[in-house]
Amino acid sequence: MLEGKIALVCGAGPDIGRTNALALARSGADVAVNVHRNRDVIEQTADEIRRMGRRSIPVLADIGDPQQVGEMLRQIEGELGTVDILINNAILRFDSPFLEVPIAGWETVLRTNLTGPMLCSQAVLPGMIKNGWGRIINFSGISGYKGNAFRVPIATVKMGIVGFTRSLASEMGPHGITVNAVSPAGIETSRYRSKGADTYNEDNYIRSQEAQTPLRSLGKPDHIASTCLFLCSEGAGYITGQTISVNGGKYMN
Repeated sequence: MLEGKIALVCGAGPDIGRTNALALARSGADVAVNVHRNRDVIEQTADEIRRMGRRSIPVLADIGDPQQVGEMLRQIEGELGTVDILINNAILRFDSPFLEVPIAGWETVLRTNLTGPMLCSQAVLPGMIKNGWGRIINFSGISGYKGNAFRVPIATVKMGIVGFTRSLASEMGPHGITVNAVSPAGIETSRYRSKGADTYNEDNYIRSQEAQTPLRSLGKPDHIASTCLFLCSEGAGYITGQTISVNGGKYMN
């Protein structure tokens, strides 16, 4: 489905990022995988992709830093070619009572979750425009819609991503580039399970979350990857500026 395409997955660490990278490779894409610090994680993912017969490179970069983003794109273009698909999955979480949110924490969340997708999109778009084809997928989240307490910084950037996605979609549509967002919730990841363990009991926590979901189950990273694959496909070529919620009905918008 994606033979000949080159993808960049930012935030390609465990769970959703890694699953997206592997799914793109299974569909025929060559994939660059990025995280900020843990090179071992993306080395393993890149090795797994290469074993599928696809090309892959791991790239460490802080996506909130314009210079590092530029260097990352130069490396990818030099080793793989022009990026056709960008998955902006890098996410930094920050929970705190609003009156205790430090300005440094606020700025760090904006830098990673909102400035990062902007910089990465700016970096890849010239190549997409030249080729007349591209796919950009951003990540919003349920906090922005529900307005969860103690999550003001995250809720702010999640809704910011929605506006960013819509406006960029309008601007890039004439160039054959679609821009969409995915809004996950209730996805069973290592972080989700550790949160349950920290709260009181992992199994009880998981069951309580399932009970709050109409489908009475947690989602899997594969559910997110399948959604992203669809948005990358030609079948989704007439979908742009949309935010697709993948949350088992936990929030309906």
